[in-house]
Amino acid sequence: MAKKSDKTSKDAATESAHTEAAADRTLTADLVATVTVGDAVLEATVPRAFQFLRGIGTSDAIRAVLAGAGYGPGDHSEGWRLLYAVSGAPKDEAQTAATTKEVSEAIAAVDAADEEVFGITQLALKHRFPEQAAFVFHDLAASRGPEAVLGMKVFLERIQALEAGREGHEAEDQAAVALLVKRGITGPRRTELSRLVAIAESYVAPKIRDAAAEKAAAAENLEKLRALRAWYEEWSGIARALIKRRDHRIRLGLAQRKSGGSDDTEDPIV
Repeated sequence: MAKKSDKTSKDAATESAHTEAAADRTLTADLVATVTVGDAVLEATVPRAFQFLRGIGTSDAIRAVLAGAGYGPGDHSEGWRLLYAVSGAPKDEAQTAATTKEVSEAIAAVDAADEEVFGITQLALKHRFPEQAAFVFHDLAASRGPEAVLGMKVFLERIQALEAGREGHEAEDQAAVALLVKRGITGPRRTELSRLVAIAESYVAPKIRDAAAEKAAAAENLEKLRALRAWYEEWSGIARALIKRRDHRIRLGLAQRKSGGSDDTEDPIV
């Protein structure tokens, strides 16, 4: 009896594996080569798929009907994943937004601080330590926006060099830094400014792609559109076959009301 139970379990596991393998077949690019519609129809599939997925996700009755054809959470997630893939949506929108906000705030903070920090440093060093002043402010002045970040970075690196003491200037360099500390340009303040500079520099500018890269990106996007279209054709076709209520068809984008009237008309899949 135990052997029969084991065999049943193995058969179930095998069937489950085959089912998962069949589901995975919709995810590979070579399996959407049968999508033959033109580019305009592929692009039109994006809003259609959104309405279709939204209609399913907001109606228990529609989900119940489609469940009879095996539609489940995995199929629903697959549809949304394919839709996201062609939309250019960030992988982690909340994190991206937070990072962008932090970068903007860091740039603004450095921009607001550089005139004060540079001004106090110049005034403190100009007469007492002119050589050190010339070293710190060689080709350096307060700026605005991203340029202020670059200027602050150079400033902090030069103050750090003074703090370490340049060869042959150790005593005066370190005395100059000690004076700056008295004037409020302290170690903790420089550390905070360094932190802000690091955050501001963490923004990665978009890469300028050459013609070959643009062509490759376009081809990749076309494959993603075909994958979405394949998913949409399958499940919207099944929905047409199973769902008879006109209001449900309208909700899914499979039928539409005639303008100026109460009668509905079929909106064919294109």
